[in-house]
Formats: sequence, C-alpha cells, structure tokens
Amino acid sequence: MARMKKSFSLLLFSLLVLASCEGSSSSSLSSSEAKKYVVSTAHDYYSYAVTTSFQFLREEGEVAPSDVYDEITSDFALGSRYMDTNLSYGGIQVNAKTLSEKEGTFEIDKAFYDILSFALEAEEMTDGYIDILSGNLNWLWKDSFPKDGETFSRPTEEEISSSILEMQESSLTLEEKNGKYYATKEGSALLDFGAIGKGYALMRLKEICEDNQLTYYLINAGSSSILVGENPYAEDRTFTVGVSDVEGMKFKVKNEAIGTSSVTNQHYFDVSANTLYSHVVNPKTGNAVPALTTAIVLGENAAICDVLSTYFLMLGESADVSAFEEMGYSFFFYDNRRSDPSVYLSEDFPITEE
Repeated sequence: MARMKKSFSLLLFSLLVLASCEGSSSSSLSSSEAKKYVVSTAHDYYSYAVTTSFQFLREEGEVAPSDVYDEITSDFALGSRYMDTNLSYGGIQVNAKTLSEKEGTFEIDKAFYDILSFALEAEEMTDGYIDILSGNLNWLWKDSFPKDGETFSRPTEEEISSSILEMQESSLTLEEKNGKYYATKEGSALLDFGAIGKGYALMRLKEICEDNQLTYYLINAGSSSILVGENPYAEDRTFTVGVSDVEGMKFKVKNEAIGTSSVTNQHYFDVSANTLYSHVVNPKTGNAVPALTTAIVLGENAAICDVLSTYFLMLGESADVSAFEEMGYSFFFYDNRRSDPSVYLSEDFPITEE
C-alpha cells in the first residue's frame, strides 16, 4: 500500500482581501454614519501546514462571543481529524486513516457519516470526476514532482493504470441503522479529501455563524477556500477581493463562499515535454494535465464551491457550466498557457473596476 500522507493540499491560491475592515474607500460609510468595529481574530491549524484565520467584527464596546468562537474553532479542528489520512485521534471511533488502511464495516460517528455522505454526493454531482477513493492515484503524481534537487520522473502508464484499477476495485458504502452509522470499505484505495475538506468545513462554519446571528466575518481556510459575511465599512457591505494570479482583477462579494483551484503552488512544468502537470488528477484517465490554470467559483455553499473549482480545473468548459449556473453558482476560468488567458466568465460574476 502507498505510504500515508496528509489529506489536504497546501495553499493552492492566494486571494487577497483588498478592502480591509478598517480601510476606507469611495463606498465606505461617512464618518458621521460609521460605527467603530473591533476585529477579533482566532487561528487554528487545519490538517498540518494550512493555517486558518477566523476574523469577526463587533461594535466597539461589545463583548466578544468567545463561546461561539470556541465552537467554530473546535468544529473546524474536529473536521480535520475525521478527514486526516495520516493520524488517528482519541475520542474518534473511526477516521479516514482507518478506512484507508483497512477493509470491513465500521461504526462511525454521525459527523464523519455526514462528511462521507457529502463526498459521495460530490462524486455523483461530478459524474465520478471527484472521487474520494482516488488517493493512490493522486499521491502517485504528487510524489513524482521533484523536491530538494530530485529529478522529475513521470509515472509510467503501468503505474497509472494500476492505481486506477485499485480505485475502481474499491468501494465505500454508508448505512444508518437503529440510530447508528456505519461505513463499509472494500479494496485498498486510499481516501483523499483534497477537493472537499476545507469547503465542507466552511459550510459547517457558515451554519454556526447563522445560528448565532453573526453578520460581519471573514473566514480564510488556507486562501483556496474563503467564506465572507458582510463588511460594515462598505456602504454595499461587500468585500473587494483581488486575484493574485490575474493582475488587476478584482471582484466584490458578501454573504458568499469563494472556492479556488489553481496550479500556482502545486505543479511541475516538464520543459522537455513542454507540459504543465498539476496536483489535480483526472481519476478516469489518470491524466494530471489541467484544462485550466485557475478556476474560481462563487456561491452559497462552500463545500460545493470547493468541489466545483477542482472539477472545472480538471475539465474546463468540457464540463457543463450552465447546469451549475442555474443552481446559482458563478465562475471565472483562466489559463495562463494561452495567448488569450481569459477562458470563461459568468455573466453575473461580480467583477469591479474599483
């Protein structure tokens, strides 16, 4: 079996919040109307090297709801432990490490059942292109990228075919029975939550924010997944976000999730073959050449934004964009390998000139 590694990618993309909560702009409230807000910031580590920042704003003089912050950080950390394929954790019956290493039927916690249920929904939503059992294939490619003076060694077709077969011969099924929850894993495929984990966690955190009537917040899950509420210092309550990979591009957003997949920090360019290989691998073909270099998705559900950004980075416009636009999601696709890098922009994607 392939060696176990962390289940989340490192920072994929850098989204820079240009209109900070304390900044001023042409759309900011006038000084006579504006209230003063204090930023409360908490940091947590979500599966190894990804630092997550939680920023909430409260009116000056108000007491910070520390119990809510504690609930948010603990929920985020708990999600990490369920989806970690490298370590087991006390207090958790079964996590992704167990299901990656073993076969059989296991009783699992309700929280893990919900995570796995969404992973199977994501597979159906993307016609199998987001596959939770693709860990062996994904790490076959990631391990091939040179580190510390190593040379690139592209996986052989035999290795790729073997990994795909291992995935195809494995299965994961879920069952709820008499108030208990079970997962059955067959085969030797490793689990991989790289297209799901951070977005799913942000989806859960949005529910907590709404339940506690939090309005002003910015939650940054390693910059590739961001959740924003409202910006009290802007008249339209939006945050202005810049895209580091696309010079001069900015968009405005509030009460929405931002999901991003990019090859910026996880890729290898093979000069001899004039080919860019990505950390995102097509589980059906074993191909690691992305259709795009950047995919940004905006929408209400952070988990779906995370899934779709990976899906479209893999397939580009060959996948059906319109079906998801009808569901309320908007897209920006970019490919810096082309002479005209702009590939697609949804009509309602909120680009701004400010």
